Parts: sequence; structure tokens; C-alpha cells
Amino acid sequence: MLICVENCQTSSKNQSDHYFTKMDEESISLCCKQRFILHLTELLKEVIREEFPGCDLPIITFSIFKHKQRKYIHTVILPSSIFGRLQGLLKQQGFEDVTVRLQHCLQHVQNATSTWIIPVLSVKLLNSSVYVQPCSSLLSKVLLSSLVKHLVPQNKASDVTSHTSQIIVCFFSDTVSAFRTAALARQIHLMLYQGSKDITCFHLSQNRCFEDVGQICVNFGVPIENEANFASGVLSEAGLVQELREVVLIEADHSGNGFQCLFEGCKVNYCTSILFQTLYKSVAKTVLKLQEGSLKCLAKMHAHFMECCMDGRALDVFFVACQSETVFVKQIKMLLILLCHKSPRYCEDAVDKCGVCNLLDKKFMSREILHGPAILDGDKKMSLLAVKEKYAINIHSSFESKYGENSAWTPLVSIITSSVIKLDLLSASIASAAHLHFENNKFTFVLYNYSRVASLLSKFEENVKSGVYPALPDADGIDFSLLRAVEEMQLIDHLWLLEKVLGDYKSYYNQSISKPLQLRTFSVTSYLQQLCKMFSKFYSRHRILGNSLPHLFPTMHARLYLVKAVKCTLHLIFDILNISCLEQM
Repeated sequence: MLICVENCQTSSKNQSDHYFTKMDEESISLCCKQRFILHLTELLKEVIREEFPGCDLPIITFSIFKHKQRKYIHTVILPSSIFGRLQGLLKQQGFEDVTVRLQHCLQHVQNATSTWIIPVLSVKLLNSSVYVQPCSSLLSKVLLSSLVKHLVPQNKASDVTSHTSQIIVCFFSDTVSAFRTAALARQIHLMLYQGSKDITCFHLSQNRCFEDVGQICVNFGVPIENEANFASGVLSEAGLVQELREVVLIEADHSGNGFQCLFEGCKVNYCTSILFQTLYKSVAKTVLKLQEGSLKCLAKMHAHFMECCMDGRALDVFFVACQSETVFVKQIKMLLILLCHKSPRYCEDAVDKCGVCNLLDKKFMSREILHGPAILDGDKKMSLLAVKEKYAINIHSSFESKYGENSAWTPLVSIITSSVIKLDLLSASIASAAHLHFENNKFTFVLYNYSRVASLLSKFEENVKSGVYPALPDADGIDFSLLRAVEEMQLIDHLWLLEKVLGDYKSYYNQSISKPLQLRTFSVTSYLQQLCKMFSKFYSRHRILGNSLPHLFPTMHARLYLVKAVKCTLHLIFDILNISCLEQM
């Protein structure tokens, strides 16, 4: 079971002891490189304080030492700037023989780690920098065996209580950016609620037809509103329009399709909340166009919000939209607040109606994802079908050049196309534009490497059944010290960073509900790309399934264990990102 990473900088020493001196084989958290560095830093501080009683220490922290030489791949370093500052400060405090005593401290640190699951092999002081080298063979054994045995998606409980109503509100633009909105909404659904069917999802658009919005949601796995959940208490279109007329100026749209809301005539004079007035000022001179589908959705949202207020449930609302839809988001918020504001069912005191701002301050806890646009060849209004066709043509061409015309692989093109589009949409930081590349796409290479890993392991199992190779032993029967090639060690070191990447991705678990959600999908896709590049380099330079000779089996088994760990890692990341993968391509 994958244990969600906690903030390494706030972990206590006892917590570190749990991961390093009291091995819990059901947890992969012991394989976090950041935890190793943290525990090493705390140990050094403790040893120095014992050697120099009463001393004042500067900030001491080890960091990852990036070097291509094999002997330095897993090394962590205490830079000369920090070690030199430590020496100078201790000398200023009147301590004698500082350098010799610090060298003694470093030796004590190495000895103290002998009981760790991943002990330190050597601690060296070179050119005023401290280099710490963990035992590579034990690191490989602990890390790879944990990945193979326990790396499965975790059903983490939601961080909200049963007294909270969880809602995702999607604002779909009429451009290709709507696809990114859907992809990120699905990520929130998976991250925070593990794909729960209890989530309530609303979809709004100013220009897209309701059927088009529904198609986008289906393609990206975004939950569709269940009509059964809104059987009663929902205003009709005419009823909602009548309610709106009491709070804003509303008139029929000139095109005859829907209505227009003019906020400049909004009746807000009696509401003095700064938060409320700020929202009003941002939409005061704007006009909101409400089509039939948006009117129905707004009526359902109003009914749901009012029901939650009456039941005493908090509203945990996520607004997901492109940055171009920022005003639209504020307009809908304004309408919802005004509708609730005027309702006697909510207001306990009909005279003091400023209490509605509790919807913003307390009950209406909202988190926003305002993402950058999605860009494809400068065409902003390409349909989802047209985008998929462009990707499919290029993927089909690559299959055809490799395998020739064969109808057997034709159904795979659709699966690969959808997965590549999702990865492209998730590969940029939230505020940045996501550029869609249907030619020579980098994520097609990622999916190909997964199928390469799966095919390799499948081929090995077939050879085991036919008696060509012996079965893969468990971790205790494998000599991981044979994984000493540069490509092998680099791959292991990259796997050692996995939990740090997933911890950053899930960093919202450590945040207050009122803070912005940090949806770092780009860090996961970047890690995924780098992992596949490293595996491809390893695969091209080292033969994994060799001749059926007894003296070659130990190396083959060690490499196969590494390959299995890579497959487990890829599968987990695909599951997190809602990506379909293929065993063969």
C-alpha cells in the first residue's frame, strides 16, 4: 500500500526513526530520498551538539549531489559553504580543534547508521565538502522490492467530513481549452475524492451547447449530473428567471436563445461586506449570457446550495475554468450569492442580510483552478473530434511505418490517442499554456516504453514456463550488487525520488481548505518522461534476457527486478493521471 508522503520538513525525529530503524515492510515511505536526507541531517546535528555542548549551529542541510560518475550517483552532499560556515561559527564560540572534532563527528554519523535499513557506506570530507554514500546494494534491494510488492494506488480517505458537500463546478469555454478544464476536473475528482460517485458536478458554458459539454465530460471521465439527485426543490427555467429578476436586471437575449443578466443594476446597497463588494465591483459592468443548459444548471446549483445551508452542511466547492473564463466564474458566484441572499430560508434575520457573506467566509469555502489555455496550431476553436483525428492520423502513420497495414492494431490507435491528449493537457503548470503536439509526440514514446517493459516481462514468463529460464526469485534471493552499471544506478536513483514527486503532487493534503489547490500534474508528467528516457537508455545498452547459461542468471534476475519496479511505477502514475496503457504497442 502506498502511504501518502508527509511534509518532510515537518517530520519529527521519532517519525524518521519509524522509517529508518524500525522497518515497516508494508510501507514504501522508507524509500523516500528526501526522508533519508532529512534523517541524515538530524543525526549530524545531534552528534555535533553532543561533541560541542551548548553550541549555536547554523542552518545545516544535506542536498542531492548531481554527478554522472557512477561512484557519486546516490551521493548526498553537505556543501563547502555550509561546512565552512559551521567550522567558522564553532571557532568563534571558543571551541578548540574544531576540524578534527568535526571529522570525528562524521565518523560517528557513519557508525550510527549501521542499524538503518539503508546504511551509510562512507562519509568523506573532501575540499571542505562532506560526501555521504549510502550502501547501493541495500538501497536497490529495499527500494525495488518495496516498489514491486507494495506500489499500488491508495484509497486515501477524503480530507473533508461527512458534514461537507463536495462540489466541482466546471466552466467550459468554446475553445480547445475546454478539454484542459475537463482533464483537470477529472484530476480533482480522482485526487481528492478517489473517483467517488457521491461527488456533485456542475457544468456551465456560455457558448457551447449542452450536448457538446456532455461529450467532453464523457471523454475525460468527468461525472455527469444525475437528474435523480435533483428531483425536487429545483426551480423551473421560468421560476429561476423570476428569482433573478429580484436581484439583477435580466432580459431576453437578442438572439432569442436564453437571457442576459446585467449586474450594473444589482441590488447590493444593503450588503456592506468588503469581500462581497469586491466581487460586485469586478462584475458590475459586465453582462452574463445564460443559455437554457446554463439556466438549468444554475437552478440545480441554487437548490443544492440552499439544501446544504438548511442542513448545516459546509460547501466544499472547486471551480475549474480557463483563465479566459475568470469573469464568467465571478458572475456565477455573484448570482449564487445573491439568490441565497434573498432567500428567507437561509437568512436567520431578514433585516440583517449581510450574514449571507458567510457563504464566502465559512460555508462557501471555494478553491479555484484557473488554468492557462490549451493551444493547438493556433486554432482555438477546434472540436474534440477534430483534435483526436489530428492525433490519430499521426499515431496511425507511425504504426503503419513500423508494422505495415494491419487491422489488428487499428483499435489501439483510439486508446493511445486519448491517453496522449490527456498527458499533453496535464504536462504544463496550471498557470501556463498547454501546447498540444500531435506530431512526434513525446508521450507516445512514454506509452511505448510501458508496452516494451510489459512485453519484456511477458516474454520472460513464457521462457520460464518452457524451461529456458529459472523463475524469478524473491528479493532475498537476488544479488542487487550486480546492478552497478551507470544506467542501472541512474534508474534506481530516479526511482528513489518517486515519493517526493508524488508528495509534491498531493501537497494539497497539508493545506487549509481556504488555500489555493496546488495541482502539480506537470511534475508527475515530467518525472514520467525522464523515467522513460532513462529506461530506454538502460534497455538499449544492456541485454536483459540473455543466453540460458547459469552464470548469467543472477545478473538477469537483478535486471528483471529493476524492470518490474519500473513497470509498477509507470502503472501507478498512469492510474493517478487517469491514463489507459497498453501491454503491447
